[in-house]
Amino acid sequence: MEVQALITNYVGDVTARLPRRLRSDVSFELAALLNEDLAARAASAGRVADEAMTLELIQGFGRPAEVAARYAPSHALLDASDTRDFVVSAVIGSLLLLALGQLSLQHPVNDWPSIVVLSWLGFLVLVFATRNSARRRWPSLGRWKPHDRDAVSRGGNIALVILIAAADLCYGAPAWLFGKLTGGGHLPATLVYADDFASQRLPWLLLVWAVMAVLFVVTAVQGRWRPLTRRVEAALSLAVPALLLWFLLGGPVMQLASSDHVVKNWMVPIMGLVFADAVVKISRLSRPRPPQAGFAAPPLAR
Repeated sequence: MEVQALITNYVGDVTARLPRRLRSDVSFELAALLNEDLAARAASAGRVADEAMTLELIQGFGRPAEVAARYAPSHALLDASDTRDFVVSAVIGSLLLLALGQLSLQHPVNDWPSIVVLSWLGFLVLVFATRNSARRRWPSLGRWKPHDRDAVSRGGNIALVILIAAADLCYGAPAWLFGKLTGGGHLPATLVYADDFASQRLPWLLLVWAVMAVLFVVTAVQGRWRPLTRRVEAALSLAVPALLLWFLLGGPVMQLASSDHVVKNWMVPIMGLVFADAVVKISRLSRPRPPQAGFAAPPLAR
C-alpha cells in the first residue's frame, strides 16, 4: 500500500471513533502531523519514506481507539470510586440469586448458575453506568449531604418492635394463633414443629428476638445509638445466624420430613443474609471515630 494510502486509512480509522463535529478538524490535523513526522524520519534516515517506514511510524503512534481518546476522552462506565460498591453488590447479589434459584427452580436449565450470575452482573453494569451518567449531567446528585450515623428513627424502631412481637407470637405459639384466627381449628400437620426443636432450640431464637425488641425500645427512648447499644446490636445480630446454623445441624425442625426439607432449604439463604447483616454491623464497631472538638490533630509526616 502506498504511503499516503496508509496514512489516509489510519486517519479514517481514528476519526470514525470521534463525534462528527470533530472529524474534519482532527482529520486534517492528524494527517499533517503524521506527514511531518514521516518527513523528519525519512530525512534522518537519508532515504525516501516507504511503506515499511510509514507502517512503523503509524504503529508507534498508537491504536486508533487510543488516538481517538486523546482528542475526545470518553467517560468510563464505572467510576473508580464505585469499585467497592460494585464488587459488594455483585458478590452478595449473585450468592442470593443462586440460593433463591436453587430453592425455586424445579427443573433448572443447563448452566443456569452462569446465566443468573452473568445477567446480574450485566444489570449492575447498566445501573452503575446510568448512575454515573446522571451524576455527570446533574452534579448535585453526587454532592455529599450531612447525616448523623447514630441518629435513631423512633418510628422505625417502634415498627421493628411490633414486627418482632408478631414474629415471636407466630413462631412461638403457632397452634394457639391458628386456633384464634380460625375459630378453634387445628394446626395443619405440615406446620407442626418437631418436639425437640420446639422445646430446646426454638426458645433461644425467641429470647434473642425479645432482647432485640428491648434494645430497639431503649434506643428509641434515647434517640441515638451509643457505643454500648451498638455492641449489643452486633452481638444479637451475630447470634441469629449462629442459632439458624444450630437449627440446621441439630436435627429435624418440623415433624413431617417434607416440611422439614422445605424449611431447611429456605433457612440457608436467610442465614446467609442475616450473617451478612451481622458482618456489616460488626464492621461499624471498628470504624475510627473522629476526634472531638478541642483536640488538635497530630502533625502530618513530611
